[in-house]
Amino acid sequence: MTKAISMDALLSPWVDCPSLASVLVSELELDSRKVQPGTTFVALVGHVVDGRKFIASAIEKGANAVIAQACDVKAHGTIDIIDDIPVVYL
Repeated sequence: MTKAISMDALLSPWVDCPSLASVLVSELELDSRKVQPGTTFVALVGHVVDGRKFIASAIEKGANAVIAQACDVKAHGTIDIIDDIPVVYL
């Protein structure tokens, strides 16, 4: 049995995002190539590759949401919507 948590509950220690209460997170994936419909993609800045470059690809593959490392591109807590999919920057 897969357990799910709402995106707003998952992120509540870091950001207040009640608008994401209907987005359920049951599976996280760091590799955009492995994203399947319903997966939440986590886009991190790595030592070699910046995972944020693959946000669009993950959404095309069916990611239900994206949690992205904010760093130098967005302010902490920014929520973008791309093709009706929330992208939350932390």
